[in-house]
Amino acid sequence: AARICPEQASLLQPLDSGLKYTQAITVAFGLRKRPDCRSFLVQMPRVEDREVALVFLDHNKSPDRAPAGQGLIDCHWSHEGASEMMDRPDSEILSRSEATVLRLFPELRGQLLFGHVTRWRHALPLTAVGAYRKIGQFNASMPLDSPIQFAADYMSAAGQNTAVELGTRAAERLLKRRATP
Repeated sequence: AARICPEQASLLQPLDSGLKYTQAITVAFGLRKRPDCRSFLVQMPRVEDREVALVFLDHNKSPDRAPAGQGLIDCHWSHEGASEMMDRPDSEILSRSEATVLRLFPELRGQLLFGHVTRWRHALPLTAVGAYRKIGQFNASMPLDSPIQFAADYMSAAGQNTAVELGTRAAERLLKRRATP
């Protein structure tokens, strides 16, 4: 927000300089066949896998996520693993993620159609001690009648509900401003 809205720097700067973010890597694998597993999520404890934290079987979440009979698996890396591998080549990240998938589902050996790496250098707010105080100060300092309203994950606890709530709040403020003569 500070980069795309420099005219609001005085409002954004205190929070921008004080709030840190996690980094994230996800790897999606298209599969020729689905593994024999009805779960939609496998959590990976650090003692089992230091880099990959979660494995989603997207085809089990919803049937439209992959063609009939085929599968889609997403590996979500831990913040620490993602930070260490962020600048490594896709081939290394794919190979490391594939090793986890094949350890969990050995029947998928030779069944991977493709792999795709996605990186987020700023994934989720890392809310260290004092972060919510800064977030509260930011929210309290935002002019209610400004033609620019912010709605983002850095304004509360990150999540879809937060995005919906803050987006609705920003829209209501803008509609009220427009309706006021």
